[in-house]
Amino acid sequence: MDNEPITTLEDNTGGISAIRCLMLIWGIGCFVVWVVACIFSFIHGVYVLPTLPPEIVSILIGITTMKAIQRFGETK
Repeated sequence: MDNEPITTLEDNTGGISAIRCLMLIWGIGCFVVWVVACIFSFIHGVYVLPTLPPEIVSILIGITTMKAIQRFGETK
């Protein structure tokens, strides 16, 4: 488990994969914004969790799909 987060972001050549970094940053960013929105809604007395817009989920699914297709192309 030595440097496991770094090795997760590496591609086959040992370099950092830009798409994996993009997926990680986008996912963490969405989570942080959602948590902040939840906190603000609870502060203002709205006790319903906000939902993520379908556009945001579509972008994340699109990035993940592109990475899967790219990875499949590398192995062939």
